[in-house]
Amino acid sequence: MAIKHKNSQITIFLIVGVVIILTVAIVFVISRYSIKKTTKQEIINAKEAVFDIQPIKNFVDECLFIVSKEVLKKHFDKNSTQEQLAAFVREDIDACLDFSVFERQGFNILKKESTIFASINENDVTFRMEYPIIINNPISKEKTEIKDFLVKHEII
Repeated sequence: MAIKHKNSQITIFLIVGVVIILTVAIVFVISRYSIKKTTKQEIINAKEAVFDIQPIKNFVDECLFIVSKEVLKKHFDKNSTQEQLAAFVREDIDACLDFSVFERQGFNILKKESTIFASINENDVTFRMEYPIIINNPISKEKTEIKDFLVKHEII
């Protein structure tokens, strides 16, 4: 009788063990699936946030391009220094950076002080602007900061 009792105990332990292993496996599979689903949604949200601010970044890039091109037309010669070119762009850039069109669309844009650097290279002049802009998206309620802008002009 003791042998039958031991056999039934072993059977019960095996069944309980299999149930525990199956439960852990199911929980593991479900948790991995939900993590993948969350990650995919976060990627989609990140792409949407970038898409929302891309026109603002393009606008600032275009302003920097136009202003720096005009500065080169008016002030660039063999005696120009990088500091002079950067100073001329710094003087003129604010007139171009009118964010009112984006603000009318509901964006709240906080602008900080800009710093402009010019680099005269062998075949081009590069202008880099550090201009921290914090954009509050009215739809997603997210804040995004962009700050680095760069343009190059070929010189002959």
